[in-house]
Amino acid sequence: MVRIGVGLFLFFLLLSCGGGPDSSLPESGRDGSGAVVSGAEAPGPAFGQAEARPTVLVLGGTFSIARGLDPGQAYAAQLQALLLEKGSPLKVLNASISGETAAGAAERLPSLLEHPLEQVILELGQADEAKKTDVSAFTRDVNKLLRGIHTRYPEAPILLLPSARKKNYMQAISEATDGLEGVAVSNLLLDAGPAVRPDDAGLHRRMAEALFLAMEQAGR
Repeated sequence: MVRIGVGLFLFFLLLSCGGGPDSSLPESGRDGSGAVVSGAEAPGPAFGQAEARPTVLVLGGTFSIARGLDPGQAYAAQLQALLLEKGSPLKVLNASISGETAAGAAERLPSLLEHPLEQVILELGQADEAKKTDVSAFTRDVNKLLRGIHTRYPEAPILLLPSARKKNYMQAISEATDGLEGVAVSNLLLDAGPAVRPDDAGLHRRMAEALFLAMEQAGR
């Protein structure tokens, strides 16, 4: 089984407290489906061809595409800009889609696993809560996502950011991650206020800075 490494521990610790450098950040591209891709490339619905560069996969919904903000203000785009400024070879692939459920993410996962994943960030729950997905089905889909990633990349740490507020969905995430090592759950989004707002520019900035600092300290 995979042990929680230093990088994953720092993910959890730093995302709980925020902080990090301030930077001038370029924009990323958004495709016509509502999906976003961070970095220099702007692929279509398949999110580009897999390449040799180690990849940080961001898979989420409306918050992760930063609906209501310029694409470059999304935390994934800002993280990519900070990594490029540092000279890191990591590519941030933001494969998020507005309104995506855990089931939708699980369905798209096989093609995304063709990228050489180094780390994974999952933002889950808000769309399922809004669409009133059956909680047992949500638990199954989240677990399917996590196990799918670990089967292909057992050493890749996973950071799960719940974006649903109802207790039954939070309990579902807890059950889905039970017994899985290498997975950290952070309440950063839920602690930001009474609602998870995709256009909260300050929250996107804090997340990017915290993630960057975690990777830097972990030597990523």
